Amino acid sequence: MPRLQLRAADERGAVAVILALALLPITLVVALAIDYGVYAQACVQANLAIDAAAMQAVRAASVAYAGGTTSTASLVLLGQQAGQAWFKAQLGAVPFGTATSSVSVSYTASPSTFTALASYSGSVAVPFPGPLALGSWPMNGTSTATITNAYVEVLMLLDNSSSMLIGATTTDIVALQNATPCSTQGTNEAQGMSAYAWNYGSAAYGYGPGNIAPPTTANGSCNPAYTGAAAACTYPATFPNISRSNSASCTNGGGSSATINGRQYSNVPNAPCAFACHNDPNNNDYYGLARSLSPAIQLRLDVVQQAAAQVVSTLQGKEQSPGQFLVGIYQFNSRIEPLYPAAGSPEAGPDLVAAQAAIKSVPPDLAPNDGNTNFPLAANTLASSVTPSGTGNSAATAHKNLFIVTDGLEDTPGSRVMGPMTSASNEQICTQFWNKGFNVYVLYTPYLPLPNPFYLSNDKQYVEPTGSSPVLAALQACARYPGNFFQASNPADILAAMQTMLASALNSPARIAD
Repeated sequence: MPRLQLRAADERGAVAVILALALLPITLVVALAIDYGVYAQACVQANLAIDAAAMQAVRAASVAYAGGTTSTASLVLLGQQAGQAWFKAQLGAVPFGTATSSVSVSYTASPSTFTALASYSGSVAVPFPGPLALGSWPMNGTSTATITNAYVEVLMLLDNSSSMLIGATTTDIVALQNATPCSTQGTNEAQGMSAYAWNYGSAAYGYGPGNIAPPTTANGSCNPAYTGAAAACTYPATFPNISRSNSASCTNGGGSSATINGRQYSNVPNAPCAFACHNDPNNNDYYGLARSLSPAIQLRLDVVQQAAAQVVSTLQGKEQSPGQFLVGIYQFNSRIEPLYPAAGSPEAGPDLVAAQAAIKSVPPDLAPNDGNTNFPLAANTLASSVTPSGTGNSAATAHKNLFIVTDGLEDTPGSRVMGPMTSASNEQICTQFWNKGFNVYVLYTPYLPLPNPFYLSNDKQYVEPTGSSPVLAALQACARYPGNFFQASNPADILAAMQTMLASALNSPARIAD
C-alpha cells in the first residue's frame, strides 16, 4: 500500500498523460479550422463570381438591346448565356471545390429594365474529412442584378460650317475638283477670303467695305480697286458663272500656280475646290454647282445628317413609353442655333419625328468668308443654358448626353487659321457639361487628303488625322475618356460611330439589387 500511495502521489508523468488526452481534440480543432478556411475561401470566390455573372447577364442583354436587338426571347437567352459563361470564367479553379450556376433573365418594358437572378450550388471537398466524417461541405448562393435603359436625353451639336461641305468620299472630292479646275479672275471663288463680290446676278454682300465693289459702268462691271463704303455689285446672271474648263493649264486665277497630278492649278484657296462652299443665297456658288451635277455629289454634311437622323430613328424603334427619349438638335458655325426644339423652348423635346425633320433640314452655312467653326462660342452658349442630368427615373430627371460632331477647323476672315481650339480651353469648356452630369461624346471627322496647293500649305497640319494634330488633341480633351471619343471620315464609319455613341448613352450602369 505505501508503494501504491507513493506512485499515486508521483506527478512526474502527468504532462505526458494530459498531452496524450488533449492531442485528439487539438488535432480535430486544427483540422476543422483548416477545413473551414478552405470552405470560406471557396464561398467568397463563388459569391463574387455569381455577383459578376448577374451583372454580366443584364449588361449583355442591355447592350444587345441598345445595339438593335428587339426580340425579348433573344435578349433573355443572350443574357443567360453570358451570365453562365461569366460565372465559369470568374470562378476559375476553386481549391477542393466544384460549383454549377443557373442564370435567369427577365425583361420589363416601360422603361426597358432587365433583371437577372443568378444562383449557384456546389460543394467543397475539405482537406481533412475523416475525423468528423464530413467528406464535403455544401455551398450555395444567389445574386440579383438590374439595369434600366431609362429616360435619356440626347443633345446633338452638329457642325454645319463651310468646311463640312467637303466631298464625303474620295470619289466625291475628285468630282468636285474636276468641276472646278479653274477659278476665273473676278469671281468670288478666285478671290477666296477677300472676294470683291459674293454672287452672280444679284446684289452682292460681304463683311466689310474692302470686300464690296460698286458698279462703275453702265453694264454693271466691278472695280476691284474700290475700297470705299459697301455698295451693290452685280455680276452677269449666268449660272454657274464658274469656269469648268478641263484645260491642262489653269493660271488665270491670279497668283502663282502649282502642278498636282500633272495638272497646273492656280495657287488660290478654291482652285481646284473639294468644298461646295456656300456664299450666295441663290446658290450661285460651288454649293449650287455641286447640287446641279449628275450624278449627285454627296457632301460631308449630308453624311452627318443621315447618321444623326438614323440615331433618332433608332430611338424611335426603342421607345417603350411616351417621352422616354428627349432630343435636342443644334447647328453651329460662327454661332449656335437651336433647330429642335425652337429657340425659347426647353433644351430637348420628346417629338422624335420633329427632331428627325430638323436634322434633315440642317442648312449649309451661308458664309461670305467661307464660314468658321467657332466651337468655344457654341459650347459655352449651350453649357450655360442646359440643366443638370438626373437619375433617369422620369423625363424631368433624364440621363443627359451631348453628341458633338465637327471637323474642328476654324476659318477666320482673311485666312484659314486655327482659332482658340486648344486642349486646355476645350477641356475647360467641356468640363461645364461634365460638371452637370452629362456624358460628352465627340465625333471628329478629319478631312480626306486634298490635292490642293492652298490646303497642302495651310490646312493639312490641322485636319488630317495625325497624332500631333491640335484639333485631335483638343477634341480628345473635350471627350475626356477614350471610350467617348470617335474619329471617322468615310460615310460608313461616321454612321457606325454615332450608333456606338447612342448605344453607350442608352446603356445605364448595372447594379446589384438590395
